[in-house]
Amino acid sequence: NVKETGVLQEKGIPLNQPRKTALSMPDLKGVVRSVRTDEGRTYAEISLGSQQKVEKGMEFSVIDQNEGVFLGKFIVDSVNPDS
Repeated sequence: NVKETGVLQEKGIPLNQPRKTALSMPDLKGVVRSVRTDEGRTYAEISLGSQQKVEKGMEFSVIDQNEGVFLGKFIVDSVNPDS
C-alpha cells in the first residue's frame, strides 16, 4: 500500500530490512511449590522445568488462582528437568 509505505519512510523505517519480531513465549501454567528467603533474597520453586521448555532468565507472573489477583513476578535463576 502506497500510504503505508509513505508512513514507514516518514518514520525512517527501511523497507528492505528484515523485520524483527518478538519470540513467542509458551503459555505455561504451574504452581509455586515452596518459597524461601536466603541472604535477603526470596526464592520460589515451581512445578515446571526444562521439560516444559523453562529457561534461565524467563519471567513469570504469579496469580492467585482463587481470587484472580496478581501477586508479583519472578525471574528464573536455575532450571531442573522437572520440579
